[in-house]
Amino acid sequence: ASGTSDGGGGEDRGEHAVWFPWCGVEFDTKSLHVRSDMQRYSSQDMFNMLSVEISRNPGRSFVRRLKLYMTPKCHPMLFDRQVNPDVTLVYLNVYHLCLMGAVKAHSHARCLPHKARWTQGQTGSSGSNALFLFRALRSSAQYMSKLVQRRIRSQQRKAVRGSRNGGGSTQRPRGSSSGAGANETCASEVRPQFVVWLGLHAHAAAIEHKPHCAQLQSALPHLHAEMRRHKYRGAASVLSGLASSEAKGVLPKITY
Repeated sequence: ASGTSDGGGGEDRGEHAVWFPWCGVEFDTKSLHVRSDMQRYSSQDMFNMLSVEISRNPGRSFVRRLKLYMTPKCHPMLFDRQVNPDVTLVYLNVYHLCLMGAVKAHSHARCLPHKARWTQGQTGSSGSNALFLFRALRSSAQYMSKLVQRRIRSQQRKAVRGSRNGGGSTQRPRGSSSGAGANETCASEVRPQFVVWLGLHAHAAAIEHKPHCAQLQSALPHLHAEMRRHKYRGAASVLSGLASSEAKGVLPKITY
């Protein structure tokens, strides 16, 4: 159940896994594993779903909205190792959320003025805009990493409080600790740098799939250079196959 998906709900896939869609997520009816429901976005145009703020500083508004685009459907259940014992499925859920944020960011960027001062102190040149866009996209990936860690710790604190209040024993993933240290253990198993790399990959994949936005194209070399940095080598070696496969399966089904 932890392999890659094609986002189809309620279908029978490898090892007889049957995924049942419910409120934005899908449940494996045999193992009760949980993943994001990507099929629900296949008939929607993301560009028409956004509310883009027109202001004197469109770049600042863009940066603020990028964080909001990462937040919806970021439910702790998707990252809960008691629900999804295989960390690969947790990273898959993270990447799905990153892809949706990247698609919305791509649609928003199409509304940015080509020759304007995006923020105070910018000249509006193509070089400065490319660097600004790259930094904004990288910042959203870093924000996603922090958000996932907060969601995991919040979920684990609730589990610990429930156990202390007489909720009975709670089944934990093999190898995890009990008590107050459990939330730190589970949170550390989802590596922050891995989540950042997934966010960067999602942005790059969304741009490469829809190359018509010249402004985002100019930021693509910066994204690739960032992903090649030494601190992301572990993430690239472990997750590049999963991320590339998911991007190829999900992005063609989404209009943006």
